[in-house]
Amino acid sequence: MNQFLDLEKIFSLASDLRYCAIKIDTPGFKKDFPKSYPLGRDVDIVCHTKDFDKLFKICDNNISYPKDHTRHIIRDSKTQARFRIHAPGYFLRPNPRPTDKMIQGKPWTQLHFQIDITTEKDRAYSHLSNEFLNSLFFNLKSVNGVNVLSSEKESVFRFLSLVKSKRSSHHSDYISRYGSLKILESLRCENFKNLHKDVLHNLVNC
Repeated sequence: MNQFLDLEKIFSLASDLRYCAIKIDTPGFKKDFPKSYPLGRDVDIVCHTKDFDKLFKICDNNISYPKDHTRHIIRDSKTQARFRIHAPGYFLRPNPRPTDKMIQGKPWTQLHFQIDITTEKDRAYSHLSNEFLNSLFFNLKSVNGVNVLSSEKESVFRFLSLVKSKRSSHHSDYISRYGSLKILESLRCENFKNLHKDVLHNLVNC
């Protein structure tokens, strides 16, 4: 299946905005992203609340697709938007993961690719401290024209994803390699910390 999305252009147009792409150091994403991208997957982007509408407009104006494909814009809330590109028919998702939805026992999907945009105030990050969220868009690294976090901050988002889906082995592997108990300092709620701290201890001490 051909790749036709010009993600390089989208990230170039967003270069002056406060955003970061997270969880792109995962199976399926190649080192040349965004020149190429993993079919059947999505890229998660966290952006500053005040830049959300600007980034939404950039994506809306620059996502082009063949006539036999369809585009769907899903606004789950005021702090999240998803741009989904669907293929005309189902295909087997490359590099399937244990967490993928199955159809008749196989990882069939119509999703060509998805851009998932959230702000730092989205409910998905409600367990993170204000101090951590306020520091999010400082000292970003640029990789192939894409803003990414330091491995320390990235580990915090991986931990949230792991707590949500404990079968995500690529997130646990990332935390084991780059994470530390400092992740707990980025969390807001003591109950949340106490509930999941053993998971983190096991990963960083193994």
